[in-house]
Amino acid sequence: MNSVEIVRSWKDEDYRFGLSSAEQAILPGDPAGLVALSDEELSEAGGGADSLPNTVMVSPTTFVWLPPITAPIICMFPR
Repeated sequence: MNSVEIVRSWKDEDYRFGLSSAEQAILPGDPAGLVALSDEELSEAGGGADSLPNTVMVSPTTFVWLPPITAPIICMFPR
């Protein structure tokens, strides 16, 4: 297999599954590797409700307390 076919097999799942089993066997592993996080790692990731601050700085000397976020925030911008 040439490098174009190898890269295509990494990016295109349909193409990869369309290869013969012999071709699939000689493919090198994806350079990005396996991307998987444990439940513990996910709970520690930024963006979880527990990691959000309960205060927002309004000005350099003024902070406003906010209750914990329990619903998705919807931002609407005028057109």
